[in-house]
This record gives sequence, structure tokens and C-alpha cells, in this order.
Amino acid sequence: MMPKPQIKPKPHADPLCSRPSGFAWSVGVGFAVSVVLLLRRRRRDSAKLALQHSRQLGWSDRASRLEHDIRTPVGAMAVALELLNTSSDPEIRQQATEVLQRQIARMTSLTEEMRQFSRAVGESVR
Repeated sequence: MMPKPQIKPKPHADPLCSRPSGFAWSVGVGFAVSVVLLLRRRRRDSAKLALQHSRQLGWSDRASRLEHDIRTPVGAMAVALELLNTSSDPEIRQQATEVLQRQIARMTSLTEEMRQFSRAVGESVR
């Protein structure tokens, strides 16, 4: 029996398959580094956008809560004022006056909270 002839692989004629020159290798590494830096920048920018979105949602929630907190004392004050105008009973008038005093104190507190909220929104925009 005859031995099988061994087939030697031919060298690749394709320049992309051969070992890159120093310049080509440098260009490839430079490109890879650029891609990595770009991906990092995009990830950082995405994180910043997510944080801004989160803050805006927080502001929206806080603004909605403030709006609700303002409507509640205004409604109570309207009812108390109506009682003061229509009732001659001293006890009811006294209770209505106390309600007005409490709700005015609450509105004063809410005004301060709105001022702080406005300042926080203004500082975050800068």
C-alpha cells in the first residue's frame, strides 16, 4: 500500500487573513478604543437622562400632591365661611372660626413648601 500524500496548506493570498502590519494593527486598536469610549459615553449619557427623567417624575408627583394639598384646605375654608355667613349658633360659628384658623395655618405651610419646591426646580434646571 502506498502512503497517502500529505497536502500542505497554501499560504493565504487574502491580505486580511495574514498578520496585520504595524500600521494596520494600530488603526484597528485605535478603532476598538474609539468604540469602547463611544459606548462608555453613551452609557453615561443614558444614565444622566434616566436621572433627569426620574427627577422630573418626582417633581410631577410632588406638584400633584401640592395641588391636592391646596384644594383640601380651600374646600374646608369655603364650607367654614359659608357656616359663618349662614349660622347664628355661637357654637357652630366658633367651630367654623377654628377650622378657618387651622386651614389658614395649613395654607401658610403649603406656601412655604411651594417656595422650596420652586427653588429646587430652579436650581436643578441650572
